[in-house]
Parts: sequence; structure tokens; C-alpha cells
Amino acid sequence: MLGGAVALLRDLLNPDEVVVGGQAFTEYPEAMEQVEAAFTAGSVLAPRDIRVTVFGNRVQEAGAGIVSLSGLYADPLGALRRSGALDARLQDTAPEALA
Repeated sequence: MLGGAVALLRDLLNPDEVVVGGQAFTEYPEAMEQVEAAFTAGSVLAPRDIRVTVFGNRVQEAGAGIVSLSGLYADPLGALRRSGALDARLQDTAPEALA
């Protein structure tokens, strides 16, 4: 079932790599052979390897960290302004502070 679902997504999106994560894949590595067989049988694209994430069963934590940092990556100066850190630095370089 999982291999077929991954094959369907792979056929739809055609990614460069297929990396699976989550406890369904990390907590029972013995089933990966069956998942790979179902993936190969279910995909209409050329054969490709599936890799299990290097985050192991902590993939949810890594995903949460990425989401929490997305605002910082999207607008670093805006994040500094919102935190007040940029205002403090600008006060140190104000013309009256340099005189």
C-alpha cells in the first residue's frame, strides 16, 4: 500500500530523488523491501531507488524546525526588525552616536 502510494506521487511529481520518512518507514526497516517492490511495480516511470530519510524517526522535529525558520529565510531583515535586533544596531550607528 505505501509503495503504491509513493509510486503514484512519484509519477505525478517526477522528482529527482525519492526520499521517504516517517515512522511507517523508519520504525520497521524490514518492510522496505516490500515497499520498494510495490513502488517499482506501481510506477510507470523508469526505475528509481527509494531512500529512507537520514532523520530517522525524528523527521517531524526536522520538519517543524524548517517551518519555524521559513520566515527568517524568506525575509531576514524583516525578521530582525520584528525582533527589535535591527533597531538596536541602527541606534549604535546613528549620526549623533558617532559625533
